[in-house]
Amino acid sequence: MKSLRYMPLFLVLSSGVQAQEAAPEWSRKSFSAPADRVFAAALVSVAAQHHEVKSQDNLKRVVNFHVGITAWSWGYNMILQVAPGENDTSDVSIEIVRSGGKAVSWGSGKKEVQKIFAGIERELAKTPAVLTPTSEDAIEGVINFHRLGTTVACAGAIKPESVIKIKNMGFASIFNLREAGEPGADVEAEQAAAKTAGIRYYHIPVDPAAPTQEAADKFLAAITEQGSQPAFIHCAGGGRAAMMWFIKRLVVDQWDVERAEKEASGLGTMNPALKQFAINYAQTRKL
Repeated sequence: MKSLRYMPLFLVLSSGVQAQEAAPEWSRKSFSAPADRVFAAALVSVAAQHHEVKSQDNLKRVVNFHVGITAWSWGYNMILQVAPGENDTSDVSIEIVRSGGKAVSWGSGKKEVQKIFAGIERELAKTPAVLTPTSEDAIEGVINFHRLGTTVACAGAIKPESVIKIKNMGFASIFNLREAGEPGADVEAEQAAAKTAGIRYYHIPVDPAAPTQEAADKFLAAITEQGSQPAFIHCAGGGRAAMMWFIKRLVVDQWDVERAEKEASGLGTMNPALKQFAINYAQTRKL
């Protein structure tokens, strides 16, 4: 019976299990910017601190990085994740996952977290905002222009001479979804104009009658690249551009169909076939 008195203590010591600390409030912060812009700013901030990136998932907006070894520490890993909020806001959380091979502890992480958050704020402040046009056809040479906050604009056909105006409005990239054989689609001239203007350019041809999974895959990979937003997406009339943004909201931002469709309808007119393709594609790509 005497040995039973020490059993509870023995069980606690032998289990080797240590309760994990709850994440403190200072490990989370909200930003007044879309999630993709915030994630891009976070990557710049992490790089500015010279932290080694272990892994990065642009679609899920997660980066795992190592805070380096010092004279008194073996360093530790951190996981940063950006989640979209309402009305183009974003929530950033940072978690410590290892500390010198010991139990997880927040003791030495606060200063690094604050540095990263400060870096995100600085980077967002440097990102040019998209100016609000005075009317829907404010850009000469662009038809069916529709803009959504500081995140994206969708349009129909554009003229090569309009590219510099798009750049000057603060857009970081142009996505051309037109096929090269479409009447009036001068892809080479548009691409040359983008190169001259110094704006990132993606040509991802989409057949309006038969969009493909490959095209959607390429679009998602490109739109989630660091520095690709704010994005200007166009086709001939605006339907394919709206469809691709609809897909992005469903797959990347995890919006429900009703919410994503409502937003997309303000950017362009999707026919029933394009809408159904987007929904079917998103169902196969749920993360």
